[in-house]
Amino acid sequence: MRKLKLILFVVPLLLWGCLTSQPVYHKQVLKQSSVSAMTEEALYDSAIACFRIKNYERSESLFLKIMAEFPSSDYAQRAAYMNGYLYTVGDNSKKNYAAAKERFALFVKTYPKSRYTSDTRSWIAVIDELEQARAVGKAVSCDSLAVINKQLQEENR
Repeated sequence: MRKLKLILFVVPLLLWGCLTSQPVYHKQVLKQSSVSAMTEEALYDSAIACFRIKNYERSESLFLKIMAEFPSSDYAQRAAYMNGYLYTVGDNSKKNYAAAKERFALFVKTYPKSRYTSDTRSWIAVIDELEQARAVGKAVSCDSLAVINKQLQEENR
């Protein structure tokens, strides 16, 4: 009887947890005004959760916090990369290729040997191509961006 009660209590809780669209933990982080006691991993996970639900401002503030408080960690590198990337996202109201390029350039300068550096350089090249195309009123195709990416991969070998 005791096992049956336990099963009847636990199973609905598990099902409820699987049915929610956002983890409860991340909902709480979004509501918190202070996240000072969190570890870099928890901050990064929260920043990514905010990014996924399109709360870009909160995501950016958490990425910046990681970079400031844990500058030598791998999470700081990831946060610095994402801090540039979030300015390239189409539905971000603050979408700004110039700002993304600045952040990516700072990333390359700060973390020249990072595993994310080649991706960051690719983004800079793509943004350059977009800026040049806009300057002459030309449309940029996915094929031309793929060529740029292939060239950068060959240079990085």
